[in-house]
Amino acid sequence: MVTFVVLQSAVRENQLKIAAGSCCESCGEYYPPGELELHPISSIPDPDACNADEILVLCTWCHNRLHEAAIPEELQRSAVRLRPPGISRRMHEILKKPPAGSHEPPESGDPAEIFADSLRPGPIDLILNGA
Repeated sequence: MVTFVVLQSAVRENQLKIAAGSCCESCGEYYPPGELELHPISSIPDPDACNADEILVLCTWCHNRLHEAAIPEELQRSAVRLRPPGISRRMHEILKKPPAGSHEPPESGDPAEIFADSLRPGPIDLILNGA
C-alpha cells in the first residue's frame, strides 16, 4: 500500500484521521483512528507536495473498494471538495507543521557517530514510538 513518505510518523497519520472526525470520507461511518487508512489520490505521490487535498481518510473496506473499482482521481477529488471547511483547514495545518520529534542525524556520516546519536533519548523515542 502506498502512503505519503512525508507523513513520517504514525503520530501525523493519527492527527489527520482525528482531524477528519475519525470518520471514513466515503461511507461516513465512525472508526477508531487505528482502523482508518490514508489514501493518496495522486497515482504517483510527490513527497515534496503532500497536501490535504490529495489525501482521503477511508475505512479498510472503502479503501479496498476504491482500488478494486479503480475510481478515477477526479471523482476522488470530488470527495475532498465535499469535506467541511473546518476539517480541511485542520488537515492543512497538520501537514504544514514539521513532524513531531523529527531528527537529523550527524552530518559527519560516520556510522559510529550516527549509531551513538540514535541512542540519545529523543531519537530512540522517535525510532521506537514514531513520536
